[in-house]
Amino acid sequence: MFSINAYSRVVVVATGAGIAPVLPHILENKHKLYILWIGNNHQLTYGKKMWSLISNHSRLKIYDTGELGRPNVGDLAIQIAREFRAQAVFCVSNRSVTKTVVSACLVKGIPAYGASWDS
Repeated sequence: MFSINAYSRVVVVATGAGIAPVLPHILENKHKLYILWIGNNHQLTYGKKMWSLISNHSRLKIYDTGELGRPNVGDLAIQIAREFRAQAVFCVSNRSVTKTVVSACLVKGIPAYGASWDS
């Protein structure tokens, strides 16, 4: 996540508890971030304190899988990156979702980053 500092407009895709490493950046770099947070019943699952930190962010898309089902995360990331005119997309998720998001963005020419699980 530290690498977001190399960009002035960034989309961060987080699933579930993957929002945790994004929190410091919401507080310090909120002007440059658009956050897509995918999970199930966010407010109930993560509590009032977490909800209060995140829900006031001006560029936040909450995707509730309990109500809407599982999204095509790659397509969502690309759509938001284009609308926000983001310079890069960062994904904090499991291996499968991260690979999907990063691959989909790279195919469209959007720089994208996530954990590599190479160790």
